[in-house]
Amino acid sequence: MKKNAVADINKLNQFPLNSKEISLIAELGFMAATAGFVVPAIRIFQGLLVLRAEHAFPYIGLAVARLYVGAFNDAVRVLREAADVVLHGREEIQLYLGLALHLADQPTEAVRVLSALLECRSLDADQQPLAESVLAQIEGSTKSISWPSPARVIDTHETVSSSH
Repeated sequence: MKKNAVADINKLNQFPLNSKEISLIAELGFMAATAGFVVPAIRIFQGLLVLRAEHAFPYIGLAVARLYVGAFNDAVRVLREAADVVLHGREEIQLYLGLALHLADQPTEAVRVLSALLECRSLDADQQPLAESVLAQIEGSTKSISWPSPARVIDTHETVSSSH
């Protein structure tokens, strides 16, 4: 989609999809990514980025697609860029950044990011085990990481209805 089309959608405050529909599309994107269908997954999340650029899940989806094919540095880049624009779900961006940094063989930076997250106690019960297992793997006390389903999408966007 062209930039002027994105601006038109945002300017008119017309969001053609509700939160439930956005969540369903995101789940399909995560399923495609985790099944190795990277190009379709990336296209899905690029489309969702048009509608929910201030949310974490489109960026996480773009990063997860890259992680599943071993493009770890690309995933790190996507997540670092997202940190500047995301308003909803910054902790989740940092969580997946820590994972991507670990997989990109940047353990010092991964430990810094994940330790800061754990210290802030801002992760929920589904997110904390991933941060802890990545740190444990870096420290050598575990050999595998338990990946949670990234398809837990929270869309807090509410459409604005106009009354005439």
